[in-house]
Amino acid sequence: MNLKTLDWDDELLAAFEIPRAMLPAVRSSSEEYGVARLPVISGVPVAESGDQQAALVGKRVFIRAR
Repeated sequence: MNLKTLDWDDELLAAFEIPRAMLPAVRSSSEEYGVARLPVISGVPVAESGDQQAALVGKRVFIRAR
């Protein structure tokens, strides 16, 4: 990914012979992607709030090793 354009980098895609069509759209890590359709949680937003490790710290989830 090109950090200046926030899109897949055409030069790198070519160098690694990766077709752009095989990659997902680049989206924000703090975005709502849809809503759940399972009956028990129907209508609950499906969202992300950052990368996994940073999200845990941001949500103040700390796990102690035993």
